[in-house]
Amino acid sequence: MIALDLDGVVANLTPVVMRRLVERLGLEPADVRYWDPEHYDDVLAEFPERVRTPEAERILSEIYGDPETYREAHPMPHALEAAQWLARRKLLTAYITRRKPHTRDVTLEWLRERGFPMRPVHHVERPETKAEVAARLGVSILVEDSPREAREFAEAGLTPILIEHRYNRSLTEPWVLRAGSWEALRGLLERLPLDYRERRDPLGYGNKRGQHGRNA
Repeated sequence: MIALDLDGVVANLTPVVMRRLVERLGLEPADVRYWDPEHYDDVLAEFPERVRTPEAERILSEIYGDPETYREAHPMPHALEAAQWLARRKLLTAYITRRKPHTRDVTLEWLRERGFPMRPVHHVERPETKAEVAARLGVSILVEDSPREAREFAEAGLTPILIEHRYNRSLTEPWVLRAGSWEALRGLLERLPLDYRERRDPLGYGNKRGQHGRNA
C-alpha cells in the first residue's frame, strides 16, 4: 500500500511561504532568490543577510503555523490525476505529513475542494518517524520529497520514492526510487508488482462487493 507526503509532493507550498515572508519583511520579490537546493532546511538563507534575524525567524514560524498558509497552496502538477489513479486501484492508504496537527481541518478541506481522494491524514511530530506511522498502517511505499524522510523510511526497510526537486538531487543512494515528475512516477508504479486486484480494502474505500459478501 502507498502513502503520500503533502508539501512538495501533493501541495506546492513553498511559493506561498516565500511570498508571505517577503510581504511581512517589507522586501521586494527581486531581493530573494527562489528556494535554492542547498537551503532545504533554511528558507531564510535565501534572504539578504540584513534581514536574517531572530525576528524574521519568528515571522517564518508564524507563517508555517498559520492554517491559512496551507489553504493558498496550489496542487503540484499532475498530482491530482496520479492520486486519483492510485485510489481507483485501491493502493492509496493515507497521507503522511509533518504539518502540525492544528492544520488538520484546513488540510482536509484543501484536499476535498481540489478533488483529491479522501484518505486519513496522519500528522507526524518528532521524535516519531513517518516510517513508524507507515508500519502501523501497513504502508510499504511513501512518495516523499525530503531527503531526510526518505533516508529514514529506507532504513526501516520500506520503499521511499522521491519526487525530484533541486534540493533532493544529491540523494543518490541505490535504495531510493526517483521520479522526475508525477507523470514519471505513475509510469514507475505501473511497473511495480502491486497486485491490487486481490488486495483487501481494510479502510472500506470502494470495496462494496467485499462488504456485501461479509454481511450476507
